[in-house]
Amino acid sequence: MRPDTSDEGPYEPPRGGAAGGPAGGGPAGEGRPVGGPTHVSVSQTEVQPGFWNTSRVIAALISALVLVFIFQNTRTVKVHLLIPELRLPLWVVLLGTAFLGMLAGMFWAHRRRVRRARR
Repeated sequence: MRPDTSDEGPYEPPRGGAAGGPAGGGPAGEGRPVGGPTHVSVSQTEVQPGFWNTSRVIAALISALVLVFIFQNTRTVKVHLLIPELRLPLWVVLLGTAFLGMLAGMFWAHRRRVRRARR
């Protein structure tokens, strides 16, 4: 038996097993290093896909740039909407335009998904 040189303390065999003895079916500690882990969970070693994938990072960067541009342009402007003339802060016009562009993009993406699903 080797001396324990780790900081984790002495090796304790797992309780339970097939016949009430140590797990693994052999004598306690057979084939295992003293003080080492008895097993590694699969969930600890797998890389789980996270929330921040490439497309979400790009969308977040574009959104941040749009917001910076909008809030740096705050003066009042005249907006001609068909017949009426409105005086609005430029940030309201830019935010409204960005929102309409986002809705249009969502509409076209949904339409493309539906058409591909029909094929």
